[in-house]
Amino acid sequence: FNIPLESYESGSRLIAAMLGPATAVLAFSIYQQRKVLRSNFLPILAGCLVGSVVSMVSAYMLCKALGLGEQVALSTLPKSTTAPIALSITGELGGTASITMAAVMTTGVMGAIFSPMLANLFRIKNKVAQGVAIGTCSHAIGTAKALEMGELEGAMSGVAIAVSGLLTCFIVIAAQAIG
Repeated sequence: FNIPLESYESGSRLIAAMLGPATAVLAFSIYQQRKVLRSNFLPILAGCLVGSVVSMVSAYMLCKALGLGEQVALSTLPKSTTAPIALSITGELGGTASITMAAVMTTGVMGAIFSPMLANLFRIKNKVAQGVAIGTCSHAIGTAKALEMGELEGAMSGVAIAVSGLLTCFIVIAAQAIG
């Protein structure tokens, strides 16, 4: 794109400046929902685990079915985590960072667009389940949508980002150790 570094830096300053306040808002929402979080700890953990495994397995299998090759398949594995986690995992697996970022961004945007419709389609009324599903599958971009849906959905989505990010790292490490 041949964009000068100065232009990029000036454009990204606003985003960087808003990251701290956005994190604080999310942390406050999670704190306010701590009782719900405690009472739903195991379902949240299970939802994040299942969602993380299904996300990685389905991405890998789809790439293989489409004949996209091992490097592309490995690059899309962490698509449902945040960019820093996804890039770290991709680096460990020998994937391609640009493919990973495209997959992460696409997953987040698609999750934000389609998650409310999918919740209605599958009649998922439980707000904790909605938040966990959105955060596990579509990370921060989806969490912005979850916060629009409601404070509980947003808080659970924020928790799911962290939990599923950790679980994805552990799953990749375990898979590497096994074989």
